[in-house]
Amino acid sequence: MATETTSEWTAEKITEAFVHHVLREGIPPRSEFAFAESLGLSESEFYSFFSSFESLERDLWTGLMETTLETLNQDENYGSFTAREKLLAFYFTHLEVLLKYRSYIKLRRKALRQTPHTPIGLVATRNSFWNMLEVF
Repeated sequence: MATETTSEWTAEKITEAFVHHVLREGIPPRSEFAFAESLGLSESEFYSFFSSFESLERDLWTGLMETTLETLNQDENYGSFTAREKLLAFYFTHLEVLLKYRSYIKLRRKALRQTPHTPIGLVATRNSFWNMLEVF
């Protein structure tokens, strides 16, 4: 039983550990406590980064969208693109960013489709997408 905490944990490392857990087990961890313990974190240390698994997934999806938008904005030609070119560039870039999490997304896709509403983890991503479209 690992209870020792380390200061080297970051939100990104915890997210990566969560993704790896889901890929290995096929489902999210049973509880925040069990997951934190498996990482050698205290439950309170996990909660200092995320309030729940839902917030962790929301941050994951939001981070993927932010990476996409940052990548687009770093392209000096992006500002001169037509609306159509910007949207196509967004789709292409976002798919490239998502490839890093391809196995995770494929695994979670089934669970995400079964929800009758937009999953909480994707609400912020949906909002970012609509905000991006307002620029066009």
